[in-house]
Amino acid sequence: MSYTHLNINERSCIYQFKEIGMSVRKIAEALDRSPSTISRELKRNSNSTGEYSTSSRYNPAIAEEKYKKRRKQCHRSIAANSSEISYLEEKLLPKITMKKLRLKGRFSRSAETRGKFNDKGRSIKKRPKEVYKRNELGHWEGDTVVSGRNDRKTKSKYCFVTLAERKSRKYIAVLVPNRTASNVTPDIINTLKDFPDDMVKTITFDRGKEFSGYEEIESA
Repeated sequence: MSYTHLNINERSCIYQFKEIGMSVRKIAEALDRSPSTISRELKRNSNSTGEYSTSSRYNPAIAEEKYKKRRKQCHRSIAANSSEISYLEEKLLPKITMKKLRLKGRFSRSAETRGKFNDKGRSIKKRPKEVYKRNELGHWEGDTVVSGRNDRKTKSKYCFVTLAERKSRKYIAVLVPNRTASNVTPDIINTLKDFPDDMVKTITFDRGKEFSGYEEIESA
């Protein structure tokens, strides 16, 4: 049986299951992974809660960044200098296009059938510059995480609504019965209602129909 690395969806599930008190063995069973995989993930990718604290907390976004950083560092460095690399590229690597690359197997992705809502011209390019700089708190990004698919059908209608604060990397995952605006909208409002006003300045969503209640969220 071939091994595959944990992905961001599984890390989000690990975070949520851990928050509700599930044991490592139960989390492994729910994700169809070995307990050692879950235990190693929590040990390697948790981060300290403070400068002088010995405790740690698991954050799926930070865990994903740590994983990607280790992946980059695990490859052997190139011993050749820039002139040698240029010579090899010129002699051995002719210019090719993507059309000439061989496809290994057939790739197919389930078509998105939910459609998109009308954002009334609110392009992501029109966000305040402060959102991009990550130098102030209060700018969030929202998304949904669904279960895996078998034969192009989702295993369950349940999903997580995730909210990530861009500067602090605070990550919130809320379980909802299905990915519809009638469930997603009130849960986002309820999740953020107790935060101070200066902690919820902007929220960025994609145009999936589950976020079509964005004006109600903005008003609240």
